[in-house]
Amino acid sequence: MVRVLDQPQLRYTSDTQTEVTEMMVEFPGLRSEDPPSRLKVVGWRNLALQIKEQYAPGDRLIIQGSLRMNTFERQEGFKEKRAELTASSIEKIGQEDSSFSSSAKSNSPSSNVVLMDSYKPLVPEVEDQELTKASRPQIPEPETVQVKSSGVEKIDEDQNLDEIPF
Repeated sequence: MVRVLDQPQLRYTSDTQTEVTEMMVEFPGLRSEDPPSRLKVVGWRNLALQIKEQYAPGDRLIIQGSLRMNTFERQEGFKEKRAELTASSIEKIGQEDSSFSSSAKSNSPSSNVVLMDSYKPLVPEVEDQELTKASRPQIPEPETVQVKSSGVEKIDEDQNLDEIPF
């Protein structure tokens, strides 16, 4: 889940004139004290046109795709690596209000997206209470069996198994 930072930029490849759109997005850190991270998202062909027409800065999106690392030579003489997400599908989940938060609700009434931190148990938690015997699942007692070369047969649990000949 990300927030779009700037207007998506549509361009065309020089050789085949294939549409490609790039946009910068931001997503929250793993912990609340971690700063948000930024990532370049790239869409190709029809998805590139969709990105350019439908998404704007502040939109919150769920993006699926493949992540890869690009290495390039800097003018300063060293190599730099940058992550880039090539999008395969995008779903809009809302408009940015005042702050970017993963717990914000979607503006779309038909959205079927459930946010990770929105989980609430269906049954209230039971603390320090014994389950009644009627509420416990009934599990049959296991049968004791003895394996012989001719097959499996039931044995009496009171039988002394300590004297097994080897």
